[in-house]
Amino acid sequence: ERVLFATGHPGGLLDVHRRTADALRRAGCEIVRIPSGLIADEGLVVQFADVAMLERGATLWHTHSPAPMAAILDAMAHRGRPLPGLVVADHGWAGCAGQRGLDAIGYADCNDPALFLGESEGTLQVTVPLDDHVTDPRSYEPMTEYLLHAAGLLEDGDAPVREEAEPAA
Repeated sequence: ERVLFATGHPGGLLDVHRRTADALRRAGCEIVRIPSGLIADEGLVVQFADVAMLERGATLWHTHSPAPMAAILDAMAHRGRPLPGLVVADHGWAGCAGQRGLDAIGYADCNDPALFLGESEGTLQVTVPLDDHVTDPRSYEPMTEYLLHAAGLLEDGDAPVREEAEPAA
């Protein structure tokens, strides 16, 4: 399966997507590389650690826009490259892929109901509920570990390193 990862929450969800991409690659999936030089929403669509995201002025941007995913899919079609068989993303990135008929899995916060509606309508295969903007991105590690374990993709040694709590004074 060809899998494309993308996020509108690079500050929080980048590592969730990166770990999932690593696990799927080990399982034999091809991780899609996006075409270079794509522009959307006045920014550059870039790929870092196997995850597509929006960059403006050397800063990774939070966005709910579907435009970056549309730019990726349009460029792939225009260049004769096969589209992904699965898109794992969030916000407009996942919604755009699902609306285009691609199998899509989305991460969504309960205050952003579009992906939940997409799942209900059959546009998205699965929507994973979460708080998509926690202060410490390491807070997603248990969820990522759980999802990879449930999918049979967690290998020995894959579990995140957990720091021990500081002893009370």
